[in-house]
Amino acid sequence: MFQRETYKYLKVKYPLEFLKPNLVRGVFSNDQKMIGGYIVALTPPFRSLDLVPPKALKASSVYNQLDLNSVLEINGLWLSPQAKNRLDSIRTWFRLYLDVISSPKEHLVFVYDQAQEKLGKLYSACDPQTIYAGKTLRLAGIEEDERNVVQIAPITNLSIKKASQFLLKKLMRRRGICHNLSYQLHTTLKQV
Repeated sequence: MFQRETYKYLKVKYPLEFLKPNLVRGVFSNDQKMIGGYIVALTPPFRSLDLVPPKALKASSVYNQLDLNSVLEINGLWLSPQAKNRLDSIRTWFRLYLDVISSPKEHLVFVYDQAQEKLGKLYSACDPQTIYAGKTLRLAGIEEDERNVVQIAPITNLSIKKASQFLLKKLMRRRGICHNLSYQLHTTLKQV
């Protein structure tokens, strides 16, 4: 199911050989429809790094300083437009945050489409360093040429303070969710 749903949004069909040894999280709506997901890879090989042309990877001072045994990868992150409820988004980001900080790893590596400037801005909150930006290799499951940004950040940059500020901004972005929470709280208080 994860493969099929992820393909709809990312146009990548992740091979089972990559999915099986890693943590694959699906995000489900109240009516049990998959509305998002992501993959957490705790051991190499990391697809994010495998996307980088070998010469560019070898030339990256950021990459050359890494101990790959201290790295965790987030890949295949998506959230459906059907996840209209901001709480779904917040639940997804919070679960991802918990998966990352509960790991014994020291660094987080990730990749995103170079055209997704908003996503780049979002990831900038963890103060990452860029390993590579540009045309990436076509790995198994990738059908078209892509231009991506591969970055890495220390997991210590993901403090609870930064995470709570991020989640609060996501929550407050739409007045509707605040109104709904206010209504639910008001209704609950009346029942007490």
